[in-house]
Amino acid sequence: MSFTINIYYKRQNGSAKKFANEMISSGIVDEIRYIYKEIK
Repeated sequence: MSFTINIYYKRQNGSAKKFANEMISSGIVDEIRYIYKEIK
């Protein structure tokens, strides 16, 4: 079983990459992974 989250973020000059890095560094990605493991 796999779980995919698509986030569409449109900005200019690398803002989307900054947003993705912020999601990783703030721990949101880890929280999503943890919740997914609990659901399995």
